[in-house]
Amino acid sequence: MNQSAGRAGLSLLEIVIVLAVLAVLAGLVAWQWPSPLGPATGALRNLVSQGRLEAVVRNEPVAVVLDAALGEYQLRHAAGASALADVCMEGPVLARLPLSDFRGVRPGPFRAGIVWLPTGYGRTCTGGAVFNSTIQLSHGAQHGRVIVSRAGRIRTELSSP
Repeated sequence: MNQSAGRAGLSLLEIVIVLAVLAVLAGLVAWQWPSPLGPATGALRNLVSQGRLEAVVRNEPVAVVLDAALGEYQLRHAAGASALADVCMEGPVLARLPLSDFRGVRPGPFRAGIVWLPTGYGRTCTGGAVFNSTIQLSHGAQHGRVIVSRAGRIRTELSSP
C-alpha cells in the first residue's frame, strides 16, 4: 500500500493567515496613500500667484474666481471691463484649474473672488480690500487653505482631523 507523503491543499488556518496578512498590508497602503489635497492646494496657490503676475504684466485687473458649475477655479482678465465685478463674472478666461484633476478634492466656501490690480495689490470681486482672504479646499476630513493678503503674500495650510 502506497500512502501519499504530501498533502493535497491548504488548510483553512493557512488560508485565514494569508488573508489576514494581505488585509493588514492593504490597510497600511491605504493609510499611507498620499492625499491629493497637498498637490491641489499647491496648484491653487500657483494659480493665485499667476493671477497677480498676469495683472501686473497685462496692466489690467485679473480675477481668481470659482466656477462652481464647472468645478474649477479660473483666472479672468478685464478685456475692457469697466467694473471689478465685470472682470469676475464676464472676463475672458486666461487659465483654469479643474478640481476633477485631483481625486475627491472639493472647493470650500469662497465668498467673493480675488481681483489682482495692475499695482499688484488685491481686492475682492465686490470691491472690498483683501485682508487674509482664504480659499478652502477639502478632501474627506482634511482641509487645505490658500491664504492671500492684500499686499500679495500667499501661503498654504493643510490640516488633518
